[in-house]
Amino acid sequence: MNVQHLLPRLTLHRQFAEDLWAAKAPCFALGMVEERQEPMGLLALRPPKAMPKEAMALGFNFGHTLVGNADFEVVQLFFEFYGFATYSVLLNPNNPLVKQVLSHMLASKQYFFLALAPDATVTAFRAEFEADRLAGLREHWPRLQNSRTNDLQYQKAVKAIQKQTQDPDALLTWVCRYQVDCLDPRKDPLELTPRVTLILHQKDTLIDGERIAISPGMTSPRISRPGSAGLLSIY
Repeated sequence: MNVQHLLPRLTLHRQFAEDLWAAKAPCFALGMVEERQEPMGLLALRPPKAMPKEAMALGFNFGHTLVGNADFEVVQLFFEFYGFATYSVLLNPNNPLVKQVLSHMLASKQYFFLALAPDATVTAFRAEFEADRLAGLREHWPRLQNSRTNDLQYQKAVKAIQKQTQDPDALLTWVCRYQVDCLDPRKDPLELTPRVTLILHQKDTLIDGERIAISPGMTSPRISRPGSAGLLSIY
């Protein structure tokens, strides 16, 4: 049967949203978003090209690992869109913004993911963790909290991963990395107003409160449970 859902508004910091849209794709930004006045971690991705509706409908797999050696560490996040592409981004855990957002995600066990299409439409996924799906990051959190990774070490990790990446567009540029003042959307709110979305209930499709789409004309996509890596790669 078809069911109509009125989706909640999402609130971003206006400057964060404008800077993300002005950045050159493909890129990624870490931030915060509010839903019903509840703050949540935000993973925002601008892929190099539009993702087909079929790929978006399948949802995505979220994974993570650590890259580095005994002296420094970098967080690598992965976004696998089934049958289409896998993107990743490298984050410096010594960055104050990264520490605040990841700390909030670990505490709340939920986050929002935004995919910004070239035509300016936005698709939002909300994920909540039934189990501790961020166990890998949680295990390494004491090290990440005390990270002293500097910019030179971060760039070293980026260059190393670039050499291992066959598709140059698969490694996203990390943008908006110093906008700690933009972590509170209430300071300069920008609301994303959702459209009414039709959801088709099927036996093989998960339909619950974790699914949301605010892209015009797109049905609500499937959320896959996030994966967890948490391995330290030495090089």
